[in-house]
Amino acid sequence: MIRPAATALFAFLLAACGRDSASPAAPAGTSATAQAANAPSEHFSRNEFYQCGDVPLSLEYRGDGTLTMMLEDRIIVLQAVADSAGVAFADADGNQFRKQEGVELILAGQSPRVCTPI
Repeated sequence: MIRPAATALFAFLLAACGRDSASPAAPAGTSATAQAANAPSEHFSRNEFYQCGDVPLSLEYRGDGTLTMMLEDRIIVLQAVADSAGVAFADADGNQFRKQEGVELILAGQSPRVCTPI
């Protein structure tokens, strides 16, 4: 004979398994756009850390072709661009991150900085 507590536990576990734990219910009044912006990415991501001259830089490569650069004073999102010599990311403002024979950071309006992994 199954005890009532065991039955309730079993029903709870079945219900929990049917829910996507990575997508909790959104609070009431949350727009679909806000939910999508906060949803976890289903793309591959990888982090790297560099010192580019006087600028510490954290990077998050995303499988969707974007690179998020986290600087001390701002976050910049770059898109992958064609580069026959290596890997490159850029935005319309002139910010660039390139990995060719070396690693280089170019912030809009500034000279290129050589980056070393940290």
